[in-house]
Amino acid sequence: GTLLEDMGDYEGSKALKEEVLAARREVLGDRHEETLIAINNLGALYDDMGEYDKARPLYEEALAAQRETLGESHPETLKSINNLAMLLKTMGDLDAARPMYEQVVEGTRKALGNNHPSTLISMFNLGLLLEDMGDLAGAAQILREEVAGMRAVYGPTHKETLSDAGALYDVLKKLGDDEGAAALAAELPGL
Repeated sequence: GTLLEDMGDYEGSKALKEEVLAARREVLGDRHEETLIAINNLGALYDDMGEYDKARPLYEEALAAQRETLGESHPETLKSINNLAMLLKTMGDLDAARPMYEQVVEGTRKALGNNHPSTLISMFNLGLLLEDMGDLAGAAQILREEVAGMRAVYGPTHKETLSDAGALYDVLKKLGDDEGAAALAAELPGL
């Protein structure tokens, strides 16, 4: 199903993912971890297809079951929270997405550490959300921390470090912190 999705065959992918989900529900039950992953995967496909009204209930079903069976801090639960938060952001419900993104940041920090790639991604997502909400100071704060982590993990010239630093640079410029933006650009060659 994923290969078909990657090739742009969303209908073929949907048929396979629905078949996998039905089989897992029948054989493993609705609360089995593999079933929940299949629910999330089908939700992600609908999300990618822009069918948000079909994606949301699947994300919500997977998340509710994962909270019940795996707990709040399990990586699959955190992934589901992040997926739902991203969908809510896409749908324009920034206020509902924010506490979910904050929970993912907190959860990945506790479970994986401050500089784990999943933690850094969740911090970046929260930073972009805060920027979209107009909380530029909050966005700058979390993005500064995230870019520092990216530099520590990947180095100052890695494309992801530079891309994320570019987002921080833009936020600093919007804040009117030209000095901070210039210092950031001087620290990271290629920005």
